[in-house]
Amino acid sequence: MVITSYQIQNVIADYSKRIGRSRLPRPDRTDDPRAPRDKISLSAQGKREAVIERVAANIVDRITRYGPQEDVDHQIVGRLRDEIQRDGDTVDSGALEFVFNVFDDAHAKQTNTLSAKDSSTMIRRLEALAKETVDRNMARPHPGMDD
Repeated sequence: MVITSYQIQNVIADYSKRIGRSRLPRPDRTDDPRAPRDKISLSAQGKREAVIERVAANIVDRITRYGPQEDVDHQIVGRLRDEIQRDGDTVDSGALEFVFNVFDDAHAKQTNTLSAKDSSTMIRRLEALAKETVDRNMARPHPGMDD
């Protein structure tokens, strides 16, 4: 079966006409520029919280996938490591354990363990620390920014 370009053009033209007819003005829509429009606006605080949430999620994802890569990543992981060391060992001896190594500033290797049940707590704390750090960094003026 051969379909010519003329037939295709006719089908497209007919389709365009049908779409145009289905776009009849509805009573709830108006093209009057003076008509009030529904407007959704976020407060400055709401926008700030949304940005903090998005940036913190990206940081946590980067840390959990690739390890700390940037200065802010190292800062957050360092705070989390300090909290873990300060709070002591929370691992149950009979629980499944996640064993990981951390290298300090002097390049000394420390082996740590984390129980499977503590890992979700650790991720939640990592998220909270990331949000705190992003919030604090957003509050600081940055060189070269016109504000």
